[in-house]
Amino acid sequence: LLAAPVVEVGVQHTVAGNPARFSGGQVRLRPDEEWKSAMTARDRRMVAALTLPLLTAYGYRLRG
Repeated sequence: LLAAPVVEVGVQHTVAGNPARFSGGQVRLRPDEEWKSAMTARDRRMVAALTLPLLTAYGYRLRG
């Protein structure tokens, strides 16, 4: 966990990525929860099936 929802970032000069990489300063972090309501049931099942081996290997509890 972070102590605050804001982090200080420096300028990054990489070849590709988010355009914000060219500016430094404070960035407010927030959870991206939209996928919980926007993702279809079919897509959620597909992700669960594809990730099942790793979920169990790393000890994640499965819920139905």
